[in-house]
Amino acid sequence: GDLDAAAAVLDEALAHPVGGRVADEVRVPGIAAFVAAATGEPSKADRLVTRTERAAHGPTAPRFNPGS
Repeated sequence: GDLDAAAAVLDEALAHPVGGRVADEVRVPGIAAFVAAATGEPSKADRLVTRTERAAHGPTAPRFNPGS
């Protein structure tokens, strides 16, 4: 795939959250971390992984039940 295009879309998504906590705080930053690592940006990837882990596992983690 076109990782540079993916990075551009994800940077835009990070800059303009849609309001869904799971997407804004976990999914988009997590995918952006993968793309950053794949495109040779380890510092950006590390920063995004840390952000994603805190959002997914921290005390204010989004609570949802996909089965409901």
